[in-house]
Amino acid sequence: MIIGADSPQGRELAQALAAAGAEVLALQGEAAAGVDALQADIASVEGLARALDTLRQRGPVDLLVNCAQGPAGDGPRFLRRHGESAAVLARAAVSLMPDTGGAVVNVIPVESLLGEGGDALSAAGGALLARFTAALQAEVGGRDIRVRTLCLPAQGVASMLDALSEAVSGDLLLSVPDAGDRRRVQQSLERQARLLGQ
Repeated sequence: MIIGADSPQGRELAQALAAAGAEVLALQGEAAAGVDALQADIASVEGLARALDTLRQRGPVDLLVNCAQGPAGDGPRFLRRHGESAAVLARAAVSLMPDTGGAVVNVIPVESLLGEGGDALSAAGGALLARFTAALQAEVGGRDIRVRTLCLPAQGVASMLDALSEAVSGDLLLSVPDAGDRRRVQQSLERQARLLGQ
């Protein structure tokens, strides 16, 4: 399942996974060869219920990618979409993953993790998903399930499929494909650690 398949990243990923032979359910996306679309706004109670029902009806889930987008200006709906709803869908997907394993990947802009751009809600949504990733990975424990956060640069990446594969196959909870962004994230985390230590 691709949440936010109407975003550029979600659309690219849905098409690439379908081309590789996966059965893709695109939330808020468009139907195409190998891609089934479901129109449901997960910021609403009804939309989330519809997405959950569809996820459960479809059976085992190997991969859930959360590319949920939306203007931070819509306040509580933005936080529901990026927080509560994304968490509920991720936990549901994990419960439907086979014994052979699976993955959950939350895609966020690196700027939201760094708190840049003057958008407090976007920063809150990104930080929430990054923390949720770590907590859900601990929760699934010994099961062969990988939960990751993929931080995308503003200019995007050459291949969403490659970035996703790298995030899932790596040992780090937080994947930052761009080397410059990786340094900025590391510096930001070091600053936060120093502030907490004072």
